[in-house]
Amino acid sequence: MIYCQLNGRVRLDIGQALTLGQVARIIAPDSADHLPLFCPDKPGVWRITPIDIAAILEKSFPGEPVTFLGA
Repeated sequence: MIYCQLNGRVRLDIGQALTLGQVARIIAPDSADHLPLFCPDKPGVWRITPIDIAAILEKSFPGEPVTFLGA
């Protein structure tokens, strides 16, 4: 079972890599904090949805149930 709680906001510089550990608190069977996320290369406000996170976790941990906590 994987538990995930998304952070409200993340601030990064242009060109900086974005990882799952920066956008969420994760409890997973293996370290998921360093999984890379898509990060646009232009300034702006970008949303990362639970569906985006679930797709990444499913690819890395196939068949493992994912539960999101919080609003």
